[in-house]
Amino acid sequence: MRVSEIRHKFLIYMMLTLGGVLHVSGCGGGPKQPAETATNSNQVAATPPRPVDRQPDGPRIRPVNLNVPAAPITQEARIDLAAAKNETVSFAVHLNELPQSSGRRVYMLRVNAPTARGGEKLDPGNVAAYQILPMPIDVNRAGFVRHTGLPGDRTTMPRALLPLAADSGAVNLSTLRDPTKPFDPKSRVEGTNQSTLVWFDIRIPPQTPPGDYDANVTLSETNSSAPLSTIPLRLTVRDFVLPDERHLVMAGQVEWESLLRSFPDRFEALRPMRLNRTDDAFAAPVRTLDKLVELAQQHRLVVNFSRIQPGVKWFAGKPPQVAWTQYDSLVTPWLRGDAFSDKVPLGFWQLPTPDHYLSYDLQSQGEYLAQCAAHFAQFDWMGRAGLQIGANVNGRASAEESLSFSARAQQALSQHPQLRVMLPLQEDQLAGPGREMMIAKESISRLIAAAPPLVFSSPLQRLPEDVRRPPLWLRADMSDAASAGLTPYVGAGGDEYDVRLWAWLAFQRNATLIQWNGVLPRAATATDPADPNELVWFYPGNWFGVEDPLPTVQLKWLRNAQQDYEYLWLARQRGQTINAFLMARLITKPVEIQPNQQQDPTYALMCGTADAIAWREAKQLLVDNILLREPGVPLDERKETEINLRMLRWTQPQERPVLMGRTTSWTKDNAAGPGESFVNLRLGIDIYNASDSRPDQNALQWTAAYPGAQIVPKPINIPALSTYHVRRVTVEARVDPAAAPVKSQTPLELTFTNGFTKESTPLKLQLPVAVSDRCERPININGDLDEWAGEDAIIENAPLVQMFNRPALQAGVIQPASTNSGVYTGWSDERFYVGFKVDGLPSEQKRQIRNF
Repeated sequence: MRVSEIRHKFLIYMMLTLGGVLHVSGCGGGPKQPAETATNSNQVAATPPRPVDRQPDGPRIRPVNLNVPAAPITQEARIDLAAAKNETVSFAVHLNELPQSSGRRVYMLRVNAPTARGGEKLDPGNVAAYQILPMPIDVNRAGFVRHTGLPGDRTTMPRALLPLAADSGAVNLSTLRDPTKPFDPKSRVEGTNQSTLVWFDIRIPPQTPPGDYDANVTLSETNSSAPLSTIPLRLTVRDFVLPDERHLVMAGQVEWESLLRSFPDRFEALRPMRLNRTDDAFAAPVRTLDKLVELAQQHRLVVNFSRIQPGVKWFAGKPPQVAWTQYDSLVTPWLRGDAFSDKVPLGFWQLPTPDHYLSYDLQSQGEYLAQCAAHFAQFDWMGRAGLQIGANVNGRASAEESLSFSARAQQALSQHPQLRVMLPLQEDQLAGPGREMMIAKESISRLIAAAPPLVFSSPLQRLPEDVRRPPLWLRADMSDAASAGLTPYVGAGGDEYDVRLWAWLAFQRNATLIQWNGVLPRAATATDPADPNELVWFYPGNWFGVEDPLPTVQLKWLRNAQQDYEYLWLARQRGQTINAFLMARLITKPVEIQPNQQQDPTYALMCGTADAIAWREAKQLLVDNILLREPGVPLDERKETEINLRMLRWTQPQERPVLMGRTTSWTKDNAAGPGESFVNLRLGIDIYNASDSRPDQNALQWTAAYPGAQIVPKPINIPALSTYHVRRVTVEARVDPAAAPVKSQTPLELTFTNGFTKESTPLKLQLPVAVSDRCERPININGDLDEWAGEDAIIENAPLVQMFNRPALQAGVIQPASTNSGVYTGWSDERFYVGFKVDGLPSEQKRQIRNF
């Protein structure tokens, strides 16, 4: 940078901060998710044998990690799985260079029957296979990049699962589709030099003996004895059984409009109150509903349909007349469990309300509810049913909404002694002076109240001690999840850990129900790019030229989440309550804000756990806690001590505070001496405490600076940090821009020291400062940088700092962009000019823009 007369200088403070609040993002790729040493979150550590290929350049299969499908990781290792009895585990493989089948040469992908050392075998009939088909996803969104740390350059993600016929665990590869033509039933992957992904489910029957089972996944020709490619597989069956009963009900709401959009040929012009199983005219739509319910139930989930209802006739001055015959014919197999192989009925069902229900007077509404509850009670369905009020409320209900919903709830509760009401109100909104006039104390236990989300407000008041607490539900059904505090909400459909986090949060909040909407895609056609936030359970089969709806990878993740909850529930049942809640708290990392405090979107980056290794270790610790207290077996105190020590080692890195640079304020230093051009920096740092301890006498101090920056290394005392709270701390420094050329500036560093443990947590920040020259010649704003000279550059052919992303923040690292950029500046009496260039953009995306 050239230095001319000081009166023509203008100081530029380029706050290119990672760990600060302002970022200039390059177009380079984001950080990769931590690679896992195994292919499934349930896997156990091992020294695995390698896959074997007959020909190095021939067709082969490899394990692939799809926990983060935007960046699948192909691995050269054995597939290691671990599962409880009555659990289903999954893995995926990558196939490439598949030759063309011809004549008698047919290629097969096979999972051999897992066999234990004692000779016990797992029936191959417990293996199900799916081809993973890519779906168009629009990940070119700042929110997605911030949450995942992945680049936004993908146009598709592996989402849809096309069922494959698996005869004794063997799949005929001639049936696989070309993944570049996923919606064409006639396309084939063989002989096209295309690679594809295949998903396998393995269900462990409850009677399976525990132990290690070995198998192979092989790619072979039917007329050849030697496989073309082989992957070893190890399955560890744990010595406990997941219950059939779902202790966490994960329910998806299917809106009628989504049925019309996804299956227009079956639901167009159909009146919901006419649906029944006895009229052949409704066979096709009833089959679709049955398939959706069955698929969800197979994955330990529940679907409800918003507008399925009985026929109701309303009369002036008389109770409404309700016709239940057609409604009962439709829902009875679901609510009794007769429609399912495990005979487990749906765990939750919303009481049906007729169209325009709220337009009728309160007396008519009450008379209908009384009849509805009495009808459900005679079938013993009331314990799994509830009336939802305030479904359209996003975020925390206002005081006015709270009073209105409470009055409606009391009116409904008075209609039947078993009726339950589901409200979008948290417990503290049910308490307070005068509330007992809205909802009677004895009725509160029949409410289903909203559990606090990840980012939650401190409760203003609590229910009296003599009031029985209501059960809780976790809200995932809001269209504006950001305002509802449902962080991590960005990318929630793109990462298995974000999906599984819901179950751990439900356990931590003591919630027994989670409700989603958007079970079916919001896109009108298969080729419309979807929002990566969507958590789609099913795709319409007609998009792919098949009859039935297709499950999704996300549906499998939801099943894993529900199974996670059963692990946590078992640990609590076996006396390991403290350890189970501790792990749930450190996996979820909630943030508590003050009442009426505006939510800060950056708190989403602090919540949850982005470290895949921490997830895997938590699951293994949970297993060990369950096995520690087996029924009828004396407690092994030595083993308990060993597990507690491992718990301590796991919790220490999870309890470290998260530090985030948030604000910068630059001012001229009026105390600077002659010839000096110092500026003052006030830097705001947020400190989040995830630990249940409240460390006091903490310290924050500067520990490193670049030339030209003057820091005071004396520590700043920080008072006790409350659990879940974020504290803002301000530190100061002086910088001489002339002595600190931006091209050579290294990160600044601060260190937080825990006052109890004396453990240090560093925070690095990129805070470059540059000098800008006054323009002495006209500037032609035409998108061409030829007029900018090298001395106008404050950054030239160097990587910028990537913008905030959640994995990098939680790991405490600075990430440069993978491409170089140039930034040029100048100023005049009226304007400040910035020209920039970014390497790596495709030529068709180049644009010339001027913006004042």
